[in-house]
Amino acid sequence: MKQLLLLVLCFFALANSQAQIVNIPDANFKAKLLEASSSNQIAEILNYGYDVIDYNYDGEIQVYEAEEVISLNLNFSEISDLTGIEAFINLEKLECRQNQISVLDLSQNTQLVELDMLWNNISNFNFSSLVDLEILSVGDPLIDIDLSQNLQLKNLYLASSSINSLDISNNVSLEMLRIIAPLISTLDLASNINLISLGLSNLNSLNSIDISHNTNLQVFDSSDVIFTSVDLSQNLNLVTFRCINGQLTALDLTNNALLEHVRCDNNFLTEIDISQNPLLQLLDITNNQITSLDASGNLAINSLRLNNNLISEIDVSQNQELYSLEVANNQLVSVDLSNNFLINFANISSNESLVYVNIKNGNIDELVQIFNNPNLETVCIDSNELSNGGVAIGPSVVPLSEYCTFIPGGDYNIISGYIIFDSDDNGCDTNDLSYPNLRLDISDGMDSGITFSNNAGEYTFYTNEGTYDIIPNIENPSWFSVSPSNVQIPFIDLNNTVNQDFCITPNGTHNDLEIVIVPIVAAQPGFDASYQIVYKNKGNQVLSGSVDFTYNDSVLDLISTSAVPDIQTPGNMSWNYADLNPFERRTIDVVFNVNSPMETPAVNIDDVLDFTAVINPISGDEIPNDNTFRLEQVVIGSYDPNDITCLESGTVAPEKIGEYLHYNIRFENTGTAPTSFVVVKDIIDGTKFDLSSFQVMHSSHDMATRITNSTVEFLFETLSLGPNEMGNIVFKIKTLDTLSVGDSVAQQAEIFFDFNFPIETNNAETSFQLLSIEDTRSTDSFVIFPNPSKDRVTIEANSTIESITLYDVQGRELSSISVNALIHLLDISNYRSGIYFLEVSSLSGNRLTQQLIKK
Repeated sequence: MKQLLLLVLCFFALANSQAQIVNIPDANFKAKLLEASSSNQIAEILNYGYDVIDYNYDGEIQVYEAEEVISLNLNFSEISDLTGIEAFINLEKLECRQNQISVLDLSQNTQLVELDMLWNNISNFNFSSLVDLEILSVGDPLIDIDLSQNLQLKNLYLASSSINSLDISNNVSLEMLRIIAPLISTLDLASNINLISLGLSNLNSLNSIDISHNTNLQVFDSSDVIFTSVDLSQNLNLVTFRCINGQLTALDLTNNALLEHVRCDNNFLTEIDISQNPLLQLLDITNNQITSLDASGNLAINSLRLNNNLISEIDVSQNQELYSLEVANNQLVSVDLSNNFLINFANISSNESLVYVNIKNGNIDELVQIFNNPNLETVCIDSNELSNGGVAIGPSVVPLSEYCTFIPGGDYNIISGYIIFDSDDNGCDTNDLSYPNLRLDISDGMDSGITFSNNAGEYTFYTNEGTYDIIPNIENPSWFSVSPSNVQIPFIDLNNTVNQDFCITPNGTHNDLEIVIVPIVAAQPGFDASYQIVYKNKGNQVLSGSVDFTYNDSVLDLISTSAVPDIQTPGNMSWNYADLNPFERRTIDVVFNVNSPMETPAVNIDDVLDFTAVINPISGDEIPNDNTFRLEQVVIGSYDPNDITCLESGTVAPEKIGEYLHYNIRFENTGTAPTSFVVVKDIIDGTKFDLSSFQVMHSSHDMATRITNSTVEFLFETLSLGPNEMGNIVFKIKTLDTLSVGDSVAQQAEIFFDFNFPIETNNAETSFQLLSIEDTRSTDSFVIFPNPSKDRVTIEANSTIESITLYDVQGRELSSISVNALIHLLDISNYRSGIYFLEVSSLSGNRLTQQLIKK
């Protein structure tokens, strides 16, 4: 009996178990349910999160298992039949997007809050039982939709090519509405006062839209619509407005102060006023007919897309948050991004009137496209911008310049001040002298730089964050005291300015003068040649004396001098000077006419003209070698007015290794209009020159000088140089003392006139050879050694010496002897220390002259 009862109970238990299995005829639907696990997001289980549905793992879905499910994601699962869904009575969210379902009955799923049934084959559906529905995504091939019972609906996405009307007047809770329905011709939103976001796409039949009642609206997003206007005057909370590919002819945003994003690309707008939208971050009005735009008040804007309009002027100098600018295919004449430090991308292509682009802003990581601008003349960039390839220009070659401004791009700090010489030994004050062309070195321990004070004694450094040491570098440092001797300036951030003056006082009594002869206009047979005698007091005492100048009177006719000589004889001129202050520089200009080949003596191309300048007093001068300067100038036929010359000539004696060489860089405006600035750049070869010895001697116009790494820049920042007007720079630099006989050094410069391509000068090469003077019309030569000498010197020639004549720097003959030998030993022990000249005459009739220094 007990066995029979047990058998009956087992039978009923088995039958009950079979009855609790949910009937799911669609294999793909069932497989999807069985696939659910904690590692995917197919099913969310009440109180357990994402997990398995078949938690007894019998390969079936029991009713009690279905009732535990509150969310199902069945998207993209090739399901055609959702029979069995009725068992999921506690389902709150169902996603069955893009399947093959044609019939869907959710009448038992009354707990549904969110439903996504897009892209199936459902043509009819009854929503009336889903009274708790809040989020709905629905579309084709549905031909009608009744949402009158879905009073809790907050979010509706409708994409249908069949539905021609939509009544949402009962859905007053609606907050988000997105419609893609080309047949809908009217849309009444008056009841939807809680609407926050409205999206309208492809409403090709909707001629107008009224959103005046939707005062809570924050997002209006439309595309491919045909209405020509939209009234936003009541939408004070609007944050985003988009009308893409529309028919708008006008747009009034003056009441929308909270707007952050506006996109109205591909419309018919002729103007837009964004002055009342201070929070605006993005503006896209690509492909309209806008002629002007004022964004000066939109300080938060970071992206401007203005391609394909009629804009002729754009000022973004106030938009410092801007990181993207697109202004291709407009009528712009210039684009200036120098104040836009955050700019990351810019497209400035296809502006036929574009002449000037400035992207010098301190940001070298930007990507800038500047294509197809046929009239573009200049692109101003940061000095190291080209190295990253971020600037794309074409197809024509356009000058790239960093000199549109002479301050760095972006943010920086400024250190500036004056160099003052305490001439009356009572402390530096406004009555004292400025110190021009004083070198100052700066370093933060990693990077270093050099600048020079200008003619007013003023200097400026531009720096980043860090701690900077500044040290004045005087040519004769032991002769002066500098206060402070060095200074350390810390910067923890940017946009700071520090003023630091330096006061220089004499230390002891030291006399030191220097002089140099600078050719200004080249010597050509039959033409005028001009020269400038530059002399300077490098000592610490006020000096008076004379400047003596000798030249070959037989081949040069004096035309003029800027100062009347105090003494003048054929081939000699002397000027007295008085009260030459320490660091003071003065000049004397001299113009000669060079004999032509038809005159006697004739001057031909490649002849050498000899000039000597001496500044006195030599006695007591602590560095007498630079009191005398000899210029051996080669006569030329034609010349480039923009050149560089080593004033010691192309060959110098080995004794000059490790000593100063003097260079003159000439520049001339060969254009038809005055310049606005001129820059001369010279890259120093650090393997042959000692950059620490670099000194500026003279410039024709006021300039600033800076050195970065091995690049020297002479900046004439405001130089208005008229057509055919000239200028020049004279500097000196020591060669390394490690060079050897036979080695050569060279200098070459680039000259920038405004924004034009730089003019490259010649390569001024100088070699160190055993000292000899060769007349270019003969093979005779001789050498003097040792030179300098205290007592005796040897003169050795390659042809028989007839006579030797000794002259002082005034050109006065001191002695003359007959030799008739190849070698002669000359005693000079009875002569005073100074500069002399030896003239050697050969039996062949040639006369050669060489400078001799008596120690």
